[in-house]
Amino acid sequence: MTGVTVMDTIMIAIALYLLVGLVSLVVFDLFTRRIQRRITGAMLETQTKLAASGNLVGSKMALAVTLFAIWVFWPLVFYAALIKLVRR
Repeated sequence: MTGVTVMDTIMIAIALYLLVGLVSLVVFDLFTRRIQRRITGAMLETQTKLAASGNLVGSKMALAVTLFAIWVFWPLVFYAALIKLVRR
């Protein structure tokens, strides 16, 4: 028997979530440049927090961790931008 199992459905949903997140973050950054302007500060903060935990972390590793977090939690990026626009 061939068919779509629950695990297949979950994997497809995760892949679609990450794909939509990647596309929406690219479009968001092309129009606003918010991510490009603020990534250095976020990277330095991530590097400081990881270094304080005892791990030796370089700037490339901190950048990778920061970008991965932005990618996985992409709805929060839009929520924060929306809140900032509403408060103006």
